[in-house]
Amino acid sequence: MNWHVLFVRNGSEEQVVDRLKTLLDNEAYTPFIPMKEYPQKRNGMKTKGRKVCFPGGYIFLRSDANAIEIIKDITLIAGNMSEFYRLLHYGDNKADIAMRDYERQSIERLLDEDFCMTSSIGFYEGDAVRVSSGVLVGMESQIKKINKHNRTAIIEVPFLGETRRITLMLELLEKV
Repeated sequence: MNWHVLFVRNGSEEQVVDRLKTLLDNEAYTPFIPMKEYPQKRNGMKTKGRKVCFPGGYIFLRSDANAIEIIKDITLIAGNMSEFYRLLHYGDNKADIAMRDYERQSIERLLDEDFCMTSSIGFYEGDAVRVSSGVLVGMESQIKKINKHNRTAIIEVPFLGETRRITLMLELLEKV
């Protein structure tokens, strides 16, 4: 499966995904928004919320269709949507719309079946952090910064030819 990225008006991502799900063939296309869990405080209690992982109006589209079919189908459907801006591509070649495999794999590894990056649990082993459960298992070397107070870790992932920083939940237990 290839992944493609649509650029839409910021804040209208869920509305566009809902429309795409009704207008596109569900067997050929799966539109989604990568989400992430984040720590929040409600009534003095720490809970988990969900928010968009790549803010700024990005919708992902998973499909096996070739580039020409996707461009045709998206242009036909999205032409009637004022929220839709464009189907993103690499360089000057407007048909080069599929995310690179290494980009897709690095993001796909973090997502669960609901396209959400869930929290992780880890501990300190000397000066090093070891993640025992969650999406960050085995990715300790990619953690760039840890905020113990907010229970978050910042990692870098490749996205459309550049590196993006993502803040994910990481609860650290006592030192071992």
